[in-house]
Amino acid sequence: MKFFHENGNDSFFKSLLFGVVIAYAAMSALVVIGALVMTFSDVSVTTISVIATAAISVAALLGGFMAAKRKGSSPLPIGLATGFVFYLTVAIVAAIVTKGSFSSLFILRMALCVVLAGVGAVLETFKKTKNSYI
Repeated sequence: MKFFHENGNDSFFKSLLFGVVIAYAAMSALVVIGALVMTFSDVSVTTISVIATAAISVAALLGGFMAAKRKGSSPLPIGLATGFVFYLTVAIVAAIVTKGSFSSLFILRMALCVVLAGVGAVLETFKKTKNSYI
């Protein structure tokens, strides 16, 4: 099964969906790792919030990277859109599970997801060029 086209140019929606799915897979893996850490050690509430923010941030970075890789051209818009859609879906699921309560970090985490997904998309572009600037 091919994940990428020969010419590296896929539709915006397919690339966006691919990036969001990759971000969810990465977040799931990181949450499992965080749960294992919390199982074998005594952690505070603040640490749990940091682990959740780190998992969402790394997942958004990977989602933006993979969406840009699949899209091929114009990486920044697809990266930013991937971060926004990823966090929006996470927030909707969280609102359903917690019955509508949001923390004060909602806007900060959303901005972090959008920016890091954009950074991931740009990093994919730099990786693709393979130029050494040093």
